[in-house]
Amino acid sequence: MIIGIDDTDSRKGMCTTYLCAVLVDEFKKQGYGEVSTPRLVRLNPCIP
Repeated sequence: MIIGIDDTDSRKGMCTTYLCAVLVDEFKKQGYGEVSTPRLVRLNPCIP
């Protein structure tokens, strides 16, 4: 399974990287088996 997360930043806190870490921890706690290392990919919005 591949999960993509985009643009969760807000002025009240949180960021996409932090949310990913929280989700990985929660998946492990819930017993979803092996969770691979998350990959952070930043896209350049200036490139169409």
